[in-house]
Amino acid sequence: MRINLFVSLLLVVVASCSPKNYAVVTNEFRYGDLSDGLPDLDSTVTINYESRKVKAIGNYALADDNTSSNLKAGYWKEYHENGNLKSEGNYKLGSFLQCCTGGLCSDYYMYRDGKWKYYNEKGELEYEVEFIPSRLHVKTSCGSDSLTFGLIKTIPLEYAGTLTPDIMYELQKVETEQNFGSIIYTPLNGNLYIDWKTKY
Repeated sequence: MRINLFVSLLLVVVASCSPKNYAVVTNEFRYGDLSDGLPDLDSTVTINYESRKVKAIGNYALADDNTSSNLKAGYWKEYHENGNLKSEGNYKLGSFLQCCTGGLCSDYYMYRDGKWKYYNEKGELEYEVEFIPSRLHVKTSCGSDSLTFGLIKTIPLEYAGTLTPDIMYELQKVETEQNFGSIIYTPLNGNLYIDWKTKY
């Protein structure tokens, strides 16, 4: 009996002292704690069309070293080139794991959240929809990961004849502009697909 007790205690001590394998994720908190989908720091920006008319007003997420990103966070207003309101609503940030040169790293993205309003070129309300944060799968350089992304889950009755599946598909896409072009995030059938569109 004493031998069994001694062996059991010895196994517990050895197991608790053995080295643990922890995955170190670089840039994991680049935008702070994103549990609420909002960065710790942001900066208000105005984006213009080539004609210099206002295209959008809102906040870009700032990284922990105060460098700006192209990730929209919080409330945004986007405008048609004629100056009329095009859309308004909130963006949130999320992240997923990639395999980078130095090991695991976080890849950040933005998604629509909550009520969004869309207007035609005359500035008249066309649709008011709600984006519900939902879990999706994404293929990564490490295999795959899961993430949160805003989806339109129900069509309000007043838009049943006009808000078609094709329009919903387009509204759910999110495009992040980069120096080289843009990254397009498209949710479809429980997955998030990531495509790159170059400027040239």
